[in-house]
Amino acid sequence: MQCAEFSVMSCLHADWVNAIAASFSALFALISCGIFVYSLVYVRSQIREMKKSTGAAAFGKALDILQKEEARRDRGAVYLIDPDVPVDRWYANVSNAAERVCHGYDQVAIMIQAGMFEESLVLDNWGRSLRKCWPLLEPLVMDRRSKTQDDELWDDFERLAKKAIARKK
Repeated sequence: MQCAEFSVMSCLHADWVNAIAASFSALFALISCGIFVYSLVYVRSQIREMKKSTGAAAFGKALDILQKEEARRDRGAVYLIDPDVPVDRWYANVSNAAERVCHGYDQVAIMIQAGMFEESLVLDNWGRSLRKCWPLLEPLVMDRRSKTQDDELWDDFERLAKKAIARKK
């Protein structure tokens, strides 16, 4: 009888050990899942911070494009354009300044289109300039598109300027 009792005790002991092992296994699996979820949340927050940093750097580049002294002087020259004077009668320095303004705004608009930063940042800060520049520069844009047979020349600038105009209404 002692052998039978020993077998029963061994079985009970083995069941108890297996139950404890299964409990620890489940506990470790739960902890692993918790760590995995925490890692996902952490990675998500890191990606969000990286996007903010990238957006800030891109907006810094846009500031450089739009706020450097030459760009500000060029916009000043554009503001003085007489809308009654045809493009082909503009002085070369005015025409060159106007082209640089178109190019600068086009670059910034492309950055916005690429999702590098929010469009509202530019519309809030340069909307007035866009609204003032576009009517004066539209004849130049159309002239250059016609001469180069490139309908997409400065089209992002045009789109951004028209958004600024529509937003004001």
